[in-house]
Amino acid sequence: MKTKWKWIVFSIIAIAATFLIKNPYYDASHDDKVVTENTVEKAREASVKLRAAYKDKNIYLNGIDAPYDKARTEYAHAIGMVNELEKGERKTRLKGQLKSVEQEIETANTFNKAVRAGKILLTAQQEAEAVHVKEPFDIKAAVKSQKELEETIDKQSGIFTEIPFSYVQKDMKVTYVYPAMQFNRDAIFYVEGLALLDEAKQNQVESEKMKYVDQAVVKANGIKHKELKAKLEKKIKDI
Repeated sequence: MKTKWKWIVFSIIAIAATFLIKNPYYDASHDDKVVTENTVEKAREASVKLRAAYKDKNIYLNGIDAPYDKARTEYAHAIGMVNELEKGERKTRLKGQLKSVEQEIETANTFNKAVRAGKILLTAQQEAEAVHVKEPFDIKAAVKSQKELEETIDKQSGIFTEIPFSYVQKDMKVTYVYPAMQFNRDAIFYVEGLALLDEAKQNQVESEKMKYVDQAVVKANGIKHKELKAKLEKKIKDI
């Protein structure tokens, strides 16, 4: 029994010794190499998840949050470690691998800027819409809001063309740019239609009067906004 316990104790000491005695074939730099390569790989994996985030349509309203932050964090860790390496093939190779990660982050950053621009567009559109449907109708306020919307479209819409993915670019324009442009057009047609009806009211010659009414009808037919279209059509009937 004592012999058995002696062998057990001896085995434990022998195992412990293998960890305490330096292995002559162990390269201390190997751990650093593994850590750096693994960190670069984590950054690349994060960029793949970032690219996949565009499949979620909710990001068109909210932007890319968690995958974007994760990719930036992993990239910062990886590029920091790679920059510490000595010049050579390994450093060049790892930097090359991180280039695609950097590009994905830049794309997501552009996308998030586009989302912010889209929200500015949406706000300008909603404000102009509220002014145009309000009763009593204030034509000066309506024209002012329409001009502001038009300026906002000109200022903000350029960022959407900077998104490199054509399908994302298209979806973003459908979500923000096209509706704003459509309402801007509707607002112009509505005010022009009202001006034509005013001309019709002031004209005593029936044939001339109907020319203005017919032009107002054309403007009404070109309006997509249901409420504005209905309001102008009602005013035409009341002539």
